[in-house]
Amino acid sequence: MLADTAAQQALHSKPTPRIGGAAVLLSFAVVLFLNRANIETDLLLAMLAGLVIFVAGLKEDICRNVSPRSRLLAAMISAAVAMGLTAEFVPSLLPQLDPVFGFLLLPVLVTLIWSSGTCHAMNLIDGLNGLSSSYAMVASSAIVVIAMQTGDVDVQFTGLVLCAALLGFFLLNWPFAKIFMGDAGAYAIGHALAWLGIVLMARNPQLSPLAMLLVLFWPVADTAFSIMRRWMLKKAINQPDRMHFHHIMIRLLARLTGKRHSDPDLNPLATLALMPFFAAPAVLGVVFWNSPLLALLALVVFTALFMLSYWAAVGVLATRKASKPLLAEKPLAQAGLATADVSALGGMYVKEAVSIDVRIMRMTPQGPWQLITQSGARADRKWSRHFRTDEEAWLFFLRTVEVDGVASVLGDPKIVPFKQPEPQLQAS
Repeated sequence: MLADTAAQQALHSKPTPRIGGAAVLLSFAVVLFLNRANIETDLLLAMLAGLVIFVAGLKEDICRNVSPRSRLLAAMISAAVAMGLTAEFVPSLLPQLDPVFGFLLLPVLVTLIWSSGTCHAMNLIDGLNGLSSSYAMVASSAIVVIAMQTGDVDVQFTGLVLCAALLGFFLLNWPFAKIFMGDAGAYAIGHALAWLGIVLMARNPQLSPLAMLLVLFWPVADTAFSIMRRWMLKKAINQPDRMHFHHIMIRLLARLTGKRHSDPDLNPLATLALMPFFAAPAVLGVVFWNSPLLALLALVVFTALFMLSYWAAVGVLATRKASKPLLAEKPLAQAGLATADVSALGGMYVKEAVSIDVRIMRMTPQGPWQLITQSGARADRKWSRHFRTDEEAWLFFLRTVEVDGVASVLGDPKIVPFKQPEPQLQAS
């Protein structure tokens, strides 16, 4: 993490801890342990099973050497351990599907996807100051209210403890990002939310799983839509991009305010703008907690609204002249780049509260592509290397960030990016 000292952070210059989630989970675990006599065994065991994904995430936060595939596998192992210890599964989504869910394999598969998918989705939305923690507070609060209606006192208590621990983290993460949640926190909190809901559903057959999906709607919808979007565009499903809803929100705010995408004020402001989006489904999940058909209707409506608002926002951004906001800096205009061919891959990249304006362009239709990066008040960094395709430039940028850290793409003279050999591209 030594490279973090050179990173252009939002409002600070010191290295920022990535283990804020560890603090949340530690306080959560301590309070549950002290009150274990008042918590049912199945709930305690379900929470304990999250230790597997927590350790995997913590290793990634400290050593940076646990791949996304390995973390997803760890999330599935946590889910499997929880199922084995509690013998509880996600019930049938609708009463009409009860005969199908009579086969043991299907509930196991659905529970694995439900739990590990929630973990992974929580990690994917952890891209803005306060976004994942504020959503998790809303979700845990919704579960508490539903538990109050079912009379499950220990679920109420556990949800309140999780919400309180998250609030302590939120006050340090938003708006100034003095600490980051990290993978340990995102994945383990996702596991805790998923199994609070699963235990509550297993104990109370009148609780609709579709209502619980409304509580978990935002991260799950963003992840599912990302997979669908990449599949439709014939992109690798596991290929990261900057097209999640929170990335789009920052770009919209940049256009509305006239600021650059990398302006540090936009990061916490985007979280505020997104709060109604992820709070509304959770509220209806509470209202329709025992009404499967109404919960299903709400899911359909919110899914449609999510997709329509996303594409509408992308359409608004696409109507602007790409050269104006991307090439507004005087040095670039003087360099004659106002007429450059700008790749659609260029845009705002956010990692750990550092916003980087990535521009990929070429001067002529047949010319090589050039990579330019800029963050905050730093001057543009024009990379000396040229690329044959814009996708090659974008993948090179991602690999540089992964190997050398965010600071390596900010133009700091102290940082020397890794030396990567020229790629051998197959002929098309």
